Amino acid sequence: MSMKKWETENSQKIHNKKVQNVKPTIRPNLKIFDTPRPISAQNPTALTKLLTEFSLTKYLKRLIDLKIQNASFIADMNQSEIQDLIKKIGVNPGDMSKFKKLIEKIQNNSFPEPKKIISRTTSNMVAGPASNKRVNSATLPNPFPLVAEAQLQEKKKLEKELELAKQKIEELELELYKKKNQPIQLQKKLPVEMSRDSFFETPLAFEECKNPRLTDPSLGKSIDSMQMRSTLINLDLEELCRCLSRAILEHIENTPILGSRLLGLRHRLSELFTEEPSVPDEEGVYNYIKNLVVRGQIEYEIPIVSLVYLERLVAKSGIRLNPNNWKKIIFIVFVEASKVWDDESFENNSFALAFSKYTIQEINRIEAAFLTLIDYQLTVPSSDYAKAYFLLRTYAQNRDKSFPLKALNVEIVLKLQKNAGKKQEEINSNMENLAKSI
Repeated sequence: MSMKKWETENSQKIHNKKVQNVKPTIRPNLKIFDTPRPISAQNPTALTKLLTEFSLTKYLKRLIDLKIQNASFIADMNQSEIQDLIKKIGVNPGDMSKFKKLIEKIQNNSFPEPKKIISRTTSNMVAGPASNKRVNSATLPNPFPLVAEAQLQEKKKLEKELELAKQKIEELELELYKKKNQPIQLQKKLPVEMSRDSFFETPLAFEECKNPRLTDPSLGKSIDSMQMRSTLINLDLEELCRCLSRAILEHIENTPILGSRLLGLRHRLSELFTEEPSVPDEEGVYNYIKNLVVRGQIEYEIPIVSLVYLERLVAKSGIRLNPNNWKKIIFIVFVEASKVWDDESFENNSFALAFSKYTIQEINRIEAAFLTLIDYQLTVPSSDYAKAYFLLRTYAQNRDKSFPLKALNVEIVLKLQKNAGKKQEEINSNMENLAKSI
């Protein structure tokens, strides 16, 4: 509340208090006679208050110039006179509705009956002693009954709306309480409900949704090149998957199988990545990566981080990609890269639902093996990120579209440092549990 408004309300309260506590000062031997109109109707302040109520005080001077100094002049006007008055004082179009409401209020609310005015010039005395009662404003008649009724209706309406709002708040609070006490569920919506092993049995395309009633029939279908060229974002996704598949295929083709040379713990851990051999070609690796990105709702920067982790695994453990282990290794580096980069990434139970060949226990085991082999080093220096980025760019051919990923910038570096540091602390605190899961 502003200071000016407070001063106005305070002065009004003081004035009302004085009016209520006033004592009569009528002298005896005074004559009483009737007036043609009540004083309140001829009081210029009545018109001023009405204009102030409707925010039309700027027209007061024009009304006074037309010798309209109180509300009684307007109350006696007919419609044609009112129209002439509006033209003479030049009411703005924006104020027209308020001015008409003012006139309607003046004409619909009659003035009080004429009161007896006491003259001091006669010697006649009014019968009865003078009263010394205080004036109670609650017992005074309301000069604007229609306005009071409208205000009462508006008050009832507001009270009803307030009650409905309180009920809505109570319902929301109850729903929030129920959600807090429910077990933690998947925070991201899986694309479709997958059948067991459908993804790995048909790597070149998705199977159609087993239960089409659960979601849109267009979700979960295979994403071929024709569909991926329909939008710009899919064009970027296609090229990104293509470049990464060429880098991974080069790892598989140009390095010998050294799994038998690993000794001790590293050999036992490397065995966790072994599965049925699958000799890949560029198209097979491309479709495998594309389905990982689409089905896992993976962001475009994650393949770069996954390539960093793949190079780190090869350098630290001596494991090389081969037809027996490349699928599990690519899968787990994508899982870890997604957790580090994306704050809203799937957890292992969500990945187990999206990629149903692997159970939650198996994902936990290969994750623990991967972290052990890289010495739990999940941080991604800017130099490693830039190296992986430019390596992927070298695999982009002339027939491909422009490379979709942006070069390394400050925002990416800060995000990598923050998320990788957070994940590193989490891994360090759970090292004992991870070791037990192997």
